[in-house]
Formats: sequence, structure tokens, C-alpha cells
Amino acid sequence: MLRSRFRNALLVAAALVASSACAGSPPALVLAAGRVMDPESRLDGIRWVAIDSGRITAVSEEPIGGRVVVDVSGLVVSPGFINLHAHGQDTGSATLQALDGVTTALELEDGVYPVDDWYRSREGNAVINFGVSVSHLGARLAVMHGVEVRSLALNPEAVLALGPRPDGLRRAADGTEMEELVRRMRQDLAEGRPRASG
Repeated sequence: MLRSRFRNALLVAAALVASSACAGSPPALVLAAGRVMDPESRLDGIRWVAIDSGRITAVSEEPIGGRVVVDVSGLVVSPGFINLHAHGQDTGSATLQALDGVTTALELEDGVYPVDDWYRSREGNAVINFGVSVSHLGARLAVMHGVEVRSLALNPEAVLALGPRPDGLRRAADGTEMEELVRRMRQDLAEGRPRASG
């Protein structure tokens, strides 16, 4: 039963990608007889959902025909979920999150530093939408130790190489360091913005 549902979910994902990748007027994709749940409108019912060019064009209580029809009965069709606390900002983690219905993964706890370099490294090879906050800790390590960590979750070796209790993680910044921290954080806040996958 679980394998069958997993296979159906993969078929839906493949059909969505195929419908949005076609040039011109792509063939219609219909998700048939799924339990459609939309928190914004409070919709919770069996519906047929038509998709053209990657956009929902109709939601109906009655069956809709289409060039590609995927029977999603017994499955939930809903807007993509947004994960606000996603440390795994790599392709493997994003793929697993997509299978759970996550369409946007944001690293808002530890963040990343420097932001713009990290965003450029993800663009064009991301499975889902992504975004990060600016890492205060990462900026401190850059200013006080000259180390660019980027993502603490994906690059812990950079911090571990500084020893068990790096000075820059616990002591107060002096005046010059504070000015540089503020400058770097402002720059990264100006450069950072959520990005779309692909």
C-alpha cells in the first residue's frame, strides 16, 4: 500500500515537471479525485485539479478530462509546505523534503555566511525553492578568525578546526570588530533574498 502511494506521488511529481517543461501550450494535466486541502480557503474535499503550464487552471467537484490524467484518489493534494527550519540545504535533503510535500526550505536558525556566494552555489541545481537568513555566527567567525563557514550544518569542519571553544564564538567584539560585523551583516541582508528552484 505504501509503495503504491509512493509510486503515485512520484508519478504526480513527474507529470507536473513534464507539464511545466513543455514549450508553447502544454497538454493539460489533471489530478483526479484527490482530497484537496487548502488552508487559506478551508477547502477539504474530493476534487479534480487541472494544471496547465505549471499553474492550476481549474478545481472542480466534477471530473475533468485532460491529456494526462493521474488518479490521486486516496492521496492529499495541497499547496506546497514551507519548512522554516531546514538545516539540510543540499540536493539530497531537498529531494527528501519534496517527497514530503515541501516546496520551499528555509534555513532561518543558523543561517549562512556569506549569503550571496551561497545562493549562487545553489542556483540552477536546486530541487525546491530555498532561502536562508544571514548567519551572525558565520559573520563573527569571518571577522574574528578569517574563516568563511557558509553553512554550519553542511560545513562543521571549518568550525571544528578552530578548536573546542573558538574565541570568536564567545568573547565580546571590540569596536573595530563590531563595525566590521555591522558592515558585513548589512551587506548580506541587502544581497540575500529567497530564490526559486531551477
